[in-house]
Amino acid sequence: MTFSKIFKIFRQNLEAALVLMLGLLSLLSLSTAGLHAALLKEGGSQEIKNPRPQFQGQEVLRVPMGTGQTELGVITPEEANPEGPMSFVVSAEGEIYVLDQVNSRVQVFKDGRREKTIPIPGAVFSDLELLPGGHVALLDNVVDRVIVIVEESGRVIRKISLVREGIPEPGAITGIYFRHEGKWPGLLAQMDSRSILLAGPDGGPLAELMNFPGLLDWSGQHLLKVEMEGEKKASVLKSDEKFQNWTRYRAAFRLPLGRIYGVWEDKYESLYLAANCFDSKKETNEVIIFEPGGRELARIQLFVSGAPHEINNPVRVTPEGVIYQLAIDGQEVVIRKYND
Repeated sequence: MTFSKIFKIFRQNLEAALVLMLGLLSLLSLSTAGLHAALLKEGGSQEIKNPRPQFQGQEVLRVPMGTGQTELGVITPEEANPEGPMSFVVSAEGEIYVLDQVNSRVQVFKDGRREKTIPIPGAVFSDLELLPGGHVALLDNVVDRVIVIVEESGRVIRKISLVREGIPEPGAITGIYFRHEGKWPGLLAQMDSRSILLAGPDGGPLAELMNFPGLLDWSGQHLLKVEMEGEKKASVLKSDEKFQNWTRYRAAFRLPLGRIYGVWEDKYESLYLAANCFDSKKETNEVIIFEPGGRELARIQLFVSGAPHEINNPVRVTPEGVIYQLAIDGQEVVIRKYND
């Protein structure tokens, strides 16, 4: 065999080996990427350097900041607290009511478009809730310390004072919610993990307040509350119908807990815990979903905004189990839904 033939065979084998090596490297890259994605999806404990943002939300609304007819107000003062829209709620019909307190109004959107605007008496409100008859309740826990109820036209039809016996500090009220069902239907104020029934189903204030050691679930049959169990651990507790015995659902996070956004139960008895977690290098917003038996079903990573604007209630979960998030994204306000 001549040298040229030997060289030719060697070159062919070398080319085949290079092709095989490139193929193996490509498969290894894909396998590693798949492993990283799986770890993120399942809340794995391995640290991934410089991960790409992981959220699978569907945008349902994106509008510019501003004072225009279809915009939402955002302020970024030099010496005061920057504010975005403080809260939002989603109606049973899919309408999104956004508390645009900066512009003294509630903006109502559906299918990505503004449907109507409800003027409100001031820019001091921090939460809102929908009431029967198309009325809207607005929480002012700092200035006048009242709940204002308005019609769709914006006309004020009732004010419920928060300065009364049974409410030691109105400023500690973080939100309001309405329950249509159960033994205690009506409008409730939330103070951390307890509730105060303020008004009946018609929105009329009660002569005597009723306190609950938790938040009434959508059906009004059980109480929910959250207990911190360390820097990176928390528990969701659900009561029985007598509010006496509690079932505990434990959750562990990879980062220190910064804020609990809320706890909810859907019509299928799954529980949802939404939280913000952060350390000096990373921040996450996530929702942990538990099945009725207590097993963790999923962790959904929500969008993390780089903006410093305060939003009092940025996450909502409907009785159907759809998660909504309001966030500042650049120069726009965005609402996404997850788990639909």
